[in-house]
Amino acid sequence: MDNLKPYKEGDLRICCILLDVIVRDESKNFIDQPQRIPLGGEMAMVRLEKDEEDRVAYSIYNRYFGGWRLEIHNVPDRPAAWLLEFSRRKISLLCCAERVAPGFSAVLDRYNGEHWERVKWLGMIKGARHSFISSSRLSAWGEICESWPSPTPDKRISVALDFFRESVYERQDRNFSNSLLLLAVAYESLLGDGLQGDLTFRLSQRGALLTSKGEPSYKVAKRLKSIYASRSRLVHNGKEPDIADITRLQQFMMRAIPSIARLSSTCSSYKGALEALDSAPFFRIPEIDDLFSPEGESGWWEKVDIPAIPGWI
Repeated sequence: MDNLKPYKEGDLRICCILLDVIVRDESKNFIDQPQRIPLGGEMAMVRLEKDEEDRVAYSIYNRYFGGWRLEIHNVPDRPAAWLLEFSRRKISLLCCAERVAPGFSAVLDRYNGEHWERVKWLGMIKGARHSFISSSRLSAWGEICESWPSPTPDKRISVALDFFRESVYERQDRNFSNSLLLLAVAYESLLGDGLQGDLTFRLSQRGALLTSKGEPSYKVAKRLKSIYASRSRLVHNGKEPDIADITRLQQFMMRAIPSIARLSSTCSSYKGALEALDSAPFFRIPEIDDLFSPEGESGWWEKVDIPAIPGWI
């Protein structure tokens, strides 16, 4: 059910024209019929009619436009740079539901009481070509956006998300070395604050406690140490990364980024979240256990249950 209507005169929305995006149904068939899919979080995915698709493709000089746009409703009246960054954050969170990083062109519209009118073009963000999204993951994306703390608890989480998206983009373009290096930066930014001593061990310990519990945590930590070592082998020895390691660490980040954002919110700060993880081997607070029984467990969380992914540990 679309809960964004009825629109009121003066309402603002951002329309993100998604470039070269294909949405597939449960049978993996392309969805090519016009439709509107509410996502929650005041967002909707819209498959355009053919005439509108052709018009938009012509207007942006991009024949790879796939006919989909993301609508973000009830946005504030802010400068273009702020609105573009706001849009980029929403689309970056798609990486936590489906490992794709599409490019997009964003515009701002205002409702005049009868129809939507263009206010201004906001800008364009580059992305990978051929982004295939499962329709079953769209609701997960909406759920992540809807539950994402506002404002983001700490700049380091935003930085980690940005580098994670860049890593996904590079992997889609088969630039595997770049993908691993960007992914390592995202991993360090997310969990590395204030660490001293054996960085590899401490990062893997925090990561394991954040994304697993009980006996599997040891195996998750061991795997994270092994994956992080591949970054050193690339930098110091020029050894090409194992694509499977990139996949595993990206799967980890899909879970870890929303998890640390949630934990930062329940612990009142990003610093409090890291302190909770550091004390967890001795005393595990309820806020950490809550990460394993959140609302929407059957949605996006289920796909990135790290210990349960075949071959991960």
